[in-house]
Amino acid sequence: MTQQKSKLGSGLLAGLAIGFGIALIDKNTRQMMMDKTRTTKHSVTRLAADVRENPKETKDQLMERVQEASSILREAANDLQALYNRSSGDLSDKLKEIREDSKEVLSSSKEAKEDLQQVSEKVKEAKEELVTGNGSQNDIEDKEHFDTATHDYDRR
Repeated sequence: MTQQKSKLGSGLLAGLAIGFGIALIDKNTRQMMMDKTRTTKHSVTRLAADVRENPKETKDQLMERVQEASSILREAANDLQALYNRSSGDLSDKLKEIREDSKEVLSSSKEAKEDLQQVSEKVKEAKEELVTGNGSQNDIEDKEHFDTATHDYDRR
């Protein structure tokens, strides 16, 4: 277990060093890092000097800033929670609406399918009538009646 932790730590440090080295290849990144380092160094130096000169006041100021930041973070968290609650309600309503619309579309498509099947059957019947002359039973009876009448006419 200790060897695994050691390998993991070594691997992380090696990855960090490689990543840092690659990042510093770019001139703009190096310049930005140097600027940030100077700014941080200046801020820490000023804070250390303030602590040496007036430790209680500096501590009080720092505590006040931490409390303000904490208060702002609490407000942001509350606002985020309210936004989430409002959004999830709206989202839930939208999902219900989509579900209902989907049911209507499905029902309409089933009805359309049935209507298309009926139309298809009528088209097949019409095709059969055109191709073979065999239509519905009434048409067949009419044709037989016509044939009989024609046959009787021919005998005369």
